Amino acid sequence: MNPQQLQKMMKQAQKLQAEMGEEQTKLEKKEFSYTAGGGAIDLVMLGSKKIVSIKIKEELLDVEEKDMLEDLLVSAFNTLSSQIDEQLESKMGKYTKGLPF
Repeated sequence: MNPQQLQKMMKQAQKLQAEMGEEQTKLEKKEFSYTAGGGAIDLVMLGSKKIVSIKIKEELLDVEEKDMLEDLLVSAFNTLSSQIDEQLESKMGKYTKGLPF
């Protein structure tokens, strides 16, 4: 490989790295939402996995519904986290496809 080819390859790698960074930044700012329990819980989370909002129907705030509320929250968090991971893998996979690692 001559120096010109190596330099061209390095520029392509730098461009790819910049594109990946932009894509990751977009995903971190994107809002993902999930509704659990037929509308009992609404959760909004950023791609960075920071919670934006949680809305809970009033009837779930009853002490007798505590266990159901906890289960719904865990389900909503886990589902959204998986959705974010899948989207991240999908978006970033196009950059790493075919690379030897």
